[in-house]
Amino acid sequence: ADAGARGANVSFGGVCGSPIVISAAQYMRGKGGVVTASSGNSGALETTADSRALTCVGATNPSDARTSWSTQ
Repeated sequence: ADAGARGANVSFGGVCGSPIVISAAQYMRGKGGVVTASSGNSGALETTADSRALTCVGATNPSDARTSWSTQ
């Protein structure tokens, strides 16, 4: 963010509820950037608090239903 990055992707699961990652995403958002994160591929149903700074994504099938391997 300090070097002008406008987007960042965190491509490993387990970070959507991480206070450290959310704090970094809030910092980047404050600089005008966007951060996305993978929810993971364990197939587990996990709940995390919504964050205005971090967009967590998972996989869906052609019918827009969550795939069996997608976390969350």
